[in-house]
Amino acid sequence: MKRIGLLLFLLMLCFPVFSMEPKFQVTLAEVDAETDLGHLVEASVRSATERSFLPRLPYPLEEGEDVSVSIDPIILTGPYQVRCSLNFFFRGKALKLQLFAKGKSLASLGDSIETTLYSQLRYDALSLFDQIEGLSLGYVHGSSLSSSLPSGTLLHVGDQVAVSDNQGKRTGLLVTEGILQGDVPVARFLPLYGKTLLPGMALSKISGRTFTVSAPVSYQNSLITVGLEGTYSQNIGLYPFLFSLKVSALYRMDGSFATFGLTGLEVRLPLSLVFGSTRQGLANGSISAACRIGLGFSTTENEMILGSEAELSYQYSLSASWALQVGVSSKYWSLSDKAYDSGLSLILSTSYTW
Repeated sequence: MKRIGLLLFLLMLCFPVFSMEPKFQVTLAEVDAETDLGHLVEASVRSATERSFLPRLPYPLEEGEDVSVSIDPIILTGPYQVRCSLNFFFRGKALKLQLFAKGKSLASLGDSIETTLYSQLRYDALSLFDQIEGLSLGYVHGSSLSSSLPSGTLLHVGDQVAVSDNQGKRTGLLVTEGILQGDVPVARFLPLYGKTLLPGMALSKISGRTFTVSAPVSYQNSLITVGLEGTYSQNIGLYPFLFSLKVSALYRMDGSFATFGLTGLEVRLPLSLVFGSTRQGLANGSISAACRIGLGFSTTENEMILGSEAELSYQYSLSASWALQVGVSSKYWSLSDKAYDSGLSLILSTSYTW
């Protein structure tokens, strides 16, 4: 009985939290309430509004603070072409928008309504929200993102910035591409990862340190070599260059074993430079290249090794913190009287950024 009572108590504590979830009330004009076209417009308007508002609404909301949208009578201006006025209400503030969309079928018309309205709400919806304190996204278009820097905010080229929604969940990761000086400095960003990037969302500077665990595999001279590597990377203020430090252990199937400590530079170029931030499948990727040199020890030869490596990889960000990588590398090392070339190694990696 005590356990049941404790469970009921916890549920009662959680109930107010659940009740604070925002509600979206979308209302059609009476003339459109029972039509297929009206239901299509209503569903598309609701979807676009939720996508645009949810990451930016104040949190938590008080009871009764709902978002209301009223849709004026829909005008059919041509085959699969509609026009109507939309009225948004939140916390006593109102926003009126004119919507025009067209498609080649009912399904494509619904997609067009949602895409068009989502684009309109990108900036216009900000008039319904209170401005957040501190650093926030100011401009978002394609691969171009920027923000005015509040007084006392210091950012440098190469600094990484996390984008957070209204509940503090990270929905994007940016790198500072440049700083435009003026009466109010403006920072330009490139997205490294972007699930949701909207004007008004909070920005916070992070350390930009990355730790990567890799498993290289190579085949040369009828012998397989496997390894385990750990790499630490950090911004050094010379974007796009990063300082890179790697520890590597390699085992070849003839019984030889060697360990390395390597250091060098890494270059990471986001694909959002080419594809913008809207194509997430491509924009969340980047190309990395690295060159490192260092020392190692061969247990087989029982002596020190001078080594170097070159690496090229593709990185895909799964979130603002985690990423997967696939690439190739070539290692070259020498003993006192011998030189070795490991050939190309296939590398599979996972990395964490904080």
